Amino acid sequence: MICNAAILMTQLAAASGGRAWNSVAEVSATGRVTSAGLRGAAQLDSDVRDGRYAARFRLPVEGKSAEVYDGRTVWSRDISGGVHPYDAWYPRARAVTQRFLTRREYLDPSAAA
Repeated sequence: MICNAAILMTQLAAASGGRAWNSVAEVSATGRVTSAGLRGAAQLDSDVRDGRYAARFRLPVEGKSAEVYDGRTVWSRDISGGVHPYDAWYPRARAVTQRFLTRREYLDPSAAA
């Protein structure tokens, strides 16, 4: 059996909402998170059109933390409240990948990725 990736991705796009995604600008989700045995709250906000995102967490003892991608730089807010850019190759590469996923570019056969 031969797999035609273009046809498969077209079917995937249709099954996951198809053209309805064209009218979506932002996706937000709230939920619970467990980290190092601590349970807390999470909030995820994603800009589907340009790939920016923010992930915020609140855990007992650790307090609030966040990771934000503003379209150019990945920022981290640690438990001290300090905000710092992630200035290394790995966080930048991860942000590019997350942008690709956030924008759902994998559903677009004409995407540059």
